[in-house]
Amino acid sequence: MRSFTSEEREIIRNKIIDRGKECFAIYGIKKTSIEDLTRNLGIAKSSFYSFFNSKEDLFLQIYTEEREALKDNLLENSFLKYRKEPYKAIKAYLHYVLDIANNHCLEKSLH
Repeated sequence: MRSFTSEEREIIRNKIIDRGKECFAIYGIKKTSIEDLTRNLGIAKSSFYSFFNSKEDLFLQIYTEEREALKDNLLENSFLKYRKEPYKAIKAYLHYVLDIANNHCLEKSLH
């Protein structure tokens, strides 16, 4: 297994994360293979494990990043926007949660 520079590691790690988002959304966690995750990234399947311990570890990383991004977006777009109008804030929050439940790709991959 070849060594990667810090810059290469960051680029490859981000590519694996992006590929994971795609694969998990299409196939789900169980049906996604390490080969699916590394295909066309220029790394061997065994190199995947120098970036993540398992595909479940990758999923947890993606889930954590997505959850934080959604939380930040929710705060900016819902609560702060309507901080003086609590009813509108609650309504916006509920709309947002329903939208996530109906459309969020990571949630679909859990089933």
